[in-house]
Amino acid sequence: MTPSKPLWWRPWSDEPSWQAQARQTATALYKETFLTWLDGAGVETATLSFHDVWSRSAFVAEWLLGDVGLAPGDRAMLVYAPGPEFFVAFVACLRAGILAVPNYPPDPANLGRGLEKLDLVTTACGAEHTFLGSRMGDDAVARLHDLAEPSARVVAVSWLPQFHDSGLMLMLFGPFVAGKHQCYHMINFSPLSFLADPLMWLRAVSKYRALWTASPDFGYRMCTKRADVDEISDINLSSLVYCVGGVGQRCVPSLLREFAAYFAIHCKLPDDGDRGIFAPSYGLAEHVVATCGENGGLISSRRRPDLISCGSEFIVDVLIVDVVTKRPVPDGSPGEVWLSSDSVAQGYWGKPGLSDETFRARLEPDDGKEYLRTGDEAFMEQGHLFICGRIKDLIIIGGENYYSDDVELAATEAMTNAARPGCIAAFALVNADDETESLCIVLEIREHVHAVEHGNLASTLTTRVAKSREATAPGDSRSAIG
Repeated sequence: MTPSKPLWWRPWSDEPSWQAQARQTATALYKETFLTWLDGAGVETATLSFHDVWSRSAFVAEWLLGDVGLAPGDRAMLVYAPGPEFFVAFVACLRAGILAVPNYPPDPANLGRGLEKLDLVTTACGAEHTFLGSRMGDDAVARLHDLAEPSARVVAVSWLPQFHDSGLMLMLFGPFVAGKHQCYHMINFSPLSFLADPLMWLRAVSKYRALWTASPDFGYRMCTKRADVDEISDINLSSLVYCVGGVGQRCVPSLLREFAAYFAIHCKLPDDGDRGIFAPSYGLAEHVVATCGENGGLISSRRRPDLISCGSEFIVDVLIVDVVTKRPVPDGSPGEVWLSSDSVAQGYWGKPGLSDETFRARLEPDDGKEYLRTGDEAFMEQGHLFICGRIKDLIIIGGENYYSDDVELAATEAMTNAARPGCIAAFALVNADDETESLCIVLEIREHVHAVEHGNLASTLTTRVAKSREATAPGDSRSAIG
């Protein structure tokens, strides 16, 4: 099966009710396997059919409303270790009309701080009950290995966290209600297993002949860095049709190209010459994750060649707006991304003022629609969307604009052998005397780097960031953000 467009941003059906759609799917597919869970060694430990999820969630929903005494509209904390049990509980909450608040369990190594954070979330959402869960064992699930594979089965592999919006909606809930014509078999495992062994991800893709998968850029980078020719000789990635990028982050084309070049040679990753295997995407929790995606591979901007398109052929209203005038800006000019569609959430819990400002913005002149202000700066170029960065993270020094994403990327590339991946942050420091801003970069140094080398590292970092500034200058972006 080779879809003409990635499936995750297509409407699942014309059915307006997710419950009706899910019921139809569970009835039609019944005993077809929906979710297979792998342990840290890649061994199957649990399998759920579509019917398993639907019937068990009904039982849990009745228990929540009956024995527990919750009512529709109540909040419930779902504090589950990674595993299939969480998804059953989440669907049960939806069926009962209970607002599920997913969270990850506290770290035993720092239990006091973890419980403190959990208490803050519980207080903020007003949850009356917290449900703790762990991974199901072999005896807790029905095993199904004697089913014929349907011709339209779509296999996907994911290690994304279940409590994260992309992991929950893109890799679990969306596929579950996709319908009988897009029968998904999800192969999921814990992000902790991925961090311990990134290549487990690719071995699962190879073993189950996955059609697609998804990851932030650092996931592709970790695989490239950890890869050893002898260790990956049995991995075959030829089944992949697309790899979703930009999951919760802005795509870095150099990292994706490095991944594609290496695994095309050693693991048969499909590569049609323009890295068409990748599908950079854009989404946010306030829009129930999915917004748009790019089906044409890595398409670079003419204005900023370091940026790649994360969307085109939009099925929602996407506008680039000057936040001062509240008018759409011309093609190629930066501004804030505003969205209007049925997928926009109602607002932030318990924050009506912020919700009105963020979720119910209006253009000048008013076109009769309410828009979601994403807080992301971007520009359109020949129908393609290019994300620059978060407006609130923009650093202005001496009248010049610096995107924190650009600075952090330059720092990562400059310090690749000295700093820990993902442990770099760039922000502005304000001088208390004259209120001028200075650029500050904080990073975690690897253990093998000696103190005497820090001076040389600082010089290298400064040079690399300055060169990055010349290549990625935002230009007239100040006119769009005030």
